[in-house]
Amino acid sequence: MSRTIMPAAASFPAEFAHIGRLVVGYGELEFSLVGLAEAVTGVLVTPLRVLFRVRSESQRLDLADALIRPSIDEKLRPQYEKVLSDLRYCLQIRNQFAHAHWASEGNRLNFTHLEGAAKRNDAEARLTLRYVDLSLLEQQEAFFVYVDDCLFHLTDASAELASRPLGHDGLAAARPRPLKRPALFVAS
Repeated sequence: MSRTIMPAAASFPAEFAHIGRLVVGYGELEFSLVGLAEAVTGVLVTPLRVLFRVRSESQRLDLADALIRPSIDEKLRPQYEKVLSDLRYCLQIRNQFAHAHWASEGNRLNFTHLEGAAKRNDAEARLTLRYVDLSLLEQQEAFFVYVDDCLFHLTDASAELASRPLGHDGLAAARPRPLKRPALFVAS
């Protein structure tokens, strides 16, 4: 095999397949959020244009909230607040991987963030190692799917309450069963 920019990925291909889907797939959650904004506001193109003019994922969530919160039906508000909180948690998972430096230690995959060490004012630049394993990554990916399912359900419920047509196959998405948030990393 030729040299790779990330040697740990060669030792943990299944884990990095999940990490890749989490980092890259997060954008699909934002796209589903656009669908919810369109269903709630009744405006089709504006949410897409507003949300994707900014580069920051956190700013996109804040802008989406500003569009959705004033217009969402009161019956759906608790579900909306929960899915927005869960979406922010997905962003936290995504960001910890997207901005990480990876290594392996024996049969364990670890990551660290250099920003924390760089901001220290003492003489040492200590790195905090975090660990992930295949089981946790599978749980995290399942949680992303759950959040996407919640967004689809809210989109359909909002469209139905506003007597608007459903955007996909005409069948309302069922409300997903609650799923517990996975940990961010394995306790060392």
